Amino acid sequence: MKTRQTDPIMAEVRAIRQAYAARFDYDVDAIFRDVRARQKASGRDYVRLSKRPVVSAGGEERDAPTPDREELAPRARLTPAPPHDGRSG
Repeated sequence: MKTRQTDPIMAEVRAIRQAYAARFDYDVDAIFRDVRARQKASGRDYVRLSKRPVVSAGGEERDAPTPDREELAPRARLTPAPPHDGRSG
């Protein structure tokens, strides 16, 4: 069986991503807050797309429902990724 070598750039990207997620205990909400804070601190303008209407099977447009936070399922937590061994799959 032919084995693939690990791409050093991809290994570095994965290590940085893993370390960044670990800083926030893999909490998606905390990561999102950090990203938003970094965007705000950068002083750059970011595009905010408006909500797209939901189109029913009959072609009727309506606004997408916005559930309250309590109605949402518990927020996902990222889990540490296993070490990448260079094989696809």
